[in-house]
Amino acid sequence: MPYSQDQDRLAINIASMTSESVEGMRLYIKDEQENYVLYREAELPIDQDDIQRLKKRGVRWLYIEDAAKETYRERMRAIAFGNTPVPTSTRIAAISGIVRDAMETTFATNDDEIICNATKTLSNVAANMICREDFGLKDILPVLHHDYGTFTHSTNVSYYSGVLADALGYSRDDVEEIVRGALLHDLGKLDIDIKILNKPDKLTDREFRIIKQHPIQGFVRLTNQPGVTFGQLMMTYQHHEKLDGSGYPVGIGADEIHPWAKICSVADVFEALTSHRPYRKPMPTPSALAILERGIDNTFDGEIVSCWKSLIKKNSTLF
Repeated sequence: MPYSQDQDRLAINIASMTSESVEGMRLYIKDEQENYVLYREAELPIDQDDIQRLKKRGVRWLYIEDAAKETYRERMRAIAFGNTPVPTSTRIAAISGIVRDAMETTFATNDDEIICNATKTLSNVAANMICREDFGLKDILPVLHHDYGTFTHSTNVSYYSGVLADALGYSRDDVEEIVRGALLHDLGKLDIDIKILNKPDKLTDREFRIIKQHPIQGFVRLTNQPGVTFGQLMMTYQHHEKLDGSGYPVGIGADEIHPWAKICSVADVFEALTSHRPYRKPMPTPSALAILERGIDNTFDGEIVSCWKSLIKKNSTLF
């Protein structure tokens, strides 16, 4: 039977699910109308065969009730950071879920100090994962959410930016700094009416002018926060600038754009194109890459786009 949408649920990626992590919890699935439907009662355990059958059906997410969230999160922290041997993909999925949940919680506070403190910790966790020798882009792509929440977008952009920075030869410490900058890059959107951000129709000129203020608003919010570096400020301020000077908020040219902002720009656009938006469905990966390639030399740095394309093509399942 369907359950009301106003009941809180936590989305669980089945790539990170184990029978132990959801033991004793009711599990829900979404139907075609986006209603929650009971999939399994709490007393009925789920095993790996069940999970594999769900994957074959194309199901990526199950949902648990609000009351079970903290128990589930504690179990996932044990998977992510504990000493019990688990598959690398399961540990990565657990870490990804922890980072995203923490971003959702901290962004909801709309408190700059809380957000900055949280992103410092989260960037360390994410960089440790990204810089592992056994980590690859293929490990993180299947476990990402792709809704249009600001915190979800920022989380995904942080992973993409970190992976790009690592592949481009940045040090582990720089990767951590870049990940944190990407987590913060859209902070200014917290000052924008959610009705404008989630508008399903074309924005009016006035609404677009409001949207274009978010790099400035984010920059202002971060300037007085201790520990935020110049590079991170530039990622926030410049991630919508273009090499030919036609971007915003200032319209500066290629030489004035910080290298980290150029990385963030590629990650930001790719994530936006391949995720759900109120006004369109996700774009296929090859189409998104084609847009990036068409923007080389006028919008995006060619070396960064080529690096990203190479990373993506190593995972042939995306084509």
